[in-house]
Amino acid sequence: MALSQNESEATASKVLLMGKQMRHFLVTALLFISFIITAHAQQATTRNAGKLIGQEVGLKLKDLSGDEQSLDALKGRIVILNFWATYCIPCRTEMPELVALQNEFGALGVQVIGASADTAKDKNKVLQFVKENKINFPVWLGVTTAATVRFGLTNSLPATVVIGKDGKIAKVLSGVFNPDALKMQIESMLSASSVSRL
Repeated sequence: MALSQNESEATASKVLLMGKQMRHFLVTALLFISFIITAHAQQATTRNAGKLIGQEVGLKLKDLSGDEQSLDALKGRIVILNFWATYCIPCRTEMPELVALQNEFGALGVQVIGASADTAKDKNKVLQFVKENKINFPVWLGVTTAATVRFGLTNSLPATVVIGKDGKIAKVLSGVFNPDALKMQIESMLSASSVSRL
């Protein structure tokens, strides 16, 4: 028994509709699973980071000139340590905010550091990125997952750690930071340090 052309077209339409519904269901399910995994990772980061507040964590990486740099050398300054990479799209959105923070607070004893997951072999790509984005703060290369974990973070980028003048962690931020909240954190730390000098 052969199907008429109308029946055949109706069956094909039903199959296409079922396929679209199945794709929609799968996309929704994947987004939900992704949300759950991200939320769980952020909760774990918050728990781990909370344990590190007030602790000193070291970091040594090479800068774009190939010279070794260390967080220890920045004691006496408030450090905004941003973990990023050129291939990380959310990281790119933070760069103008980091440039603005360096412009606004650099003369007051705040130093932004960009710790990139890009390696020395990616140096030319990083240099091009720095030039295109008018980055006005030091960029260090080769940060690893092991290093970010020491700061209470997961391996997802971006992430930002605020370090006090004493070299101790004041705040750990996983994901894209809130510029206004970060600015308030910096202002609070600056005013606390100026009060302690009185």
